[in-house]
Amino acid sequence: MDKKLKVILISAVVVMGAAAAAVPAYWSGLLHGGDAAQTEPAKPQISILALGEKRTIYPPTRGDEPSASCVLEGAEGNHFTMHCKASGFYITPEDSEERIYDSEDAPYEHGRVEVTEVQVSDPSYRLWSIVYDSNGNSGTQHGYWLVGEKDGQFISYITPTSMKEAGLPMPDAEDWGEKKGGHRLRFYVEDGILKMEYTFEFWPPNVSHAEAWRVLDKTADIQWDNDSGAFQLTNIQDVGDMKVSRAKGFGREIQWEKMTDDEKTYYENGLKGYRNQHLTYVKRVNQSYSALTGGKTLY
Repeated sequence: MDKKLKVILISAVVVMGAAAAAVPAYWSGLLHGGDAAQTEPAKPQISILALGEKRTIYPPTRGDEPSASCVLEGAEGNHFTMHCKASGFYITPEDSEERIYDSEDAPYEHGRVEVTEVQVSDPSYRLWSIVYDSNGNSGTQHGYWLVGEKDGQFISYITPTSMKEAGLPMPDAEDWGEKKGGHRLRFYVEDGILKMEYTFEFWPPNVSHAEAWRVLDKTADIQWDNDSGAFQLTNIQDVGDMKVSRAKGFGREIQWEKMTDDEKTYYENGLKGYRNQHLTYVKRVNQSYSALTGGKTLY
């Protein structure tokens, strides 16, 4: 090959290689159908960082009383007011009566609303964990919501209905033959996830309240899902064989103990007796209520 021609060809290859190296990254997408040019950057995963202090508000005891309330601070520093109603809560802008969020009703009235801010890694979001508590001796809770705020808009991520659909009903009372007892939730944060423990009080017949257990029924995770752009209930697991004494079942940290074989037998027999007791009670109440109302039943 002629030396001059060889030099020209080598120079052309070098120039083309340099030009290719200088081409912006998105050009390859344009040269190959535009796929790379249209690819959006991955959305950042939102982590749960910590739980704030729990605040409690009580509903009015009479219909003419104003509802109890507490102030919520939005992501942009704007303020909202959460009001407790007879069986749930609603939210208004500060100094306004307009309801911009109204919770579905819990199945029982005259409890209390417990609201805890959930701190998240994305400052454009605010998140609250909200429980409707019976305010009773057993610690039974009758509803759970996970509510978020972004750009002044409130979003329901979890409600009593979605809890029921996920197999975590509150209260567990529709089928009295399968009822376990008054459920109560416990939360803690681990590895950017809000951990939920779905527990209930096991108090069999003919046993003092002091001898009752708190049983870990199920566990679940609450975490951000990029595909749906929402916080979701995930990783729901049945447990059922872990317990602590009732006195130890209300603390911030619970050291669950695995039931022995004898304890499992006692638990299964006691649960059966508990259900039979309630079925008898429900039957008696329904008969009395039917006689008073001409055929209607209460349960």
